Amino acid sequence: PDLIRKPAHLFELSGKTLRFLPQSEGGYRVQTLPTAEFAPSPHALSSEEVLAEQGKQKLPFSFAFGGKTWLELYVNLSGSLSFGRSERAMAGERPAWAGGGMCSVASALDERSASGQETLIAALWAANDTSKGTWAISTGGDSNRFVVTWEVRRVPWGHAVEGLNRFQVRLYPDGKIEIAYAEIARKDGIVGLFPGISPPATLLD
Repeated sequence: PDLIRKPAHLFELSGKTLRFLPQSEGGYRVQTLPTAEFAPSPHALSSEEVLAEQGKQKLPFSFAFGGKTWLELYVNLSGSLSFGRSERAMAGERPAWAGGGMCSVASALDERSASGQETLIAALWAANDTSKGTWAISTGGDSNRFVVTWEVRRVPWGHAVEGLNRFQVRLYPDGKIEIAYAEIARKDGIVGLFPGISPPATLLD
């Protein structure tokens, strides 16, 4: 019995915060903080604001990401923030989900981001339930910080749903990004920045 240990959480960021610090030479320095404190986000988003392709959210400041400056973004039920277009508008352009599960989606995001087709912050990208009463997304902040909080559950595609997932993204005027994972029941998902910067191109005669 002394050798029996409780298994580690399969999502190793549960209870932690990721901090992405933009660097002057490009890219980000990433820190992992040992706590997952949430900032207030009192404005609950409606289905129209989250599930409609035109549900943009205004930012309280200009935010630099992917080589551009943004004044608005889309908050997606998938656990992501997208710039330029909503995920619902882009979903049909990606390979079918059944091709390889979560890995196929991650590969598609990498490829589409590198080719400049998508600009995305994936807090915890996953296929979440769109049914009424199964999700809540809220925003908050001021001129110093913009906050988005998700409370979502995995879509029930013929399997048991693990439970509630609570996480939050915070954007700052200096380009800093924080993602806090307070309560994560999922066993898989996509986390990362997809800045959508096109590779250098050379004009040919």
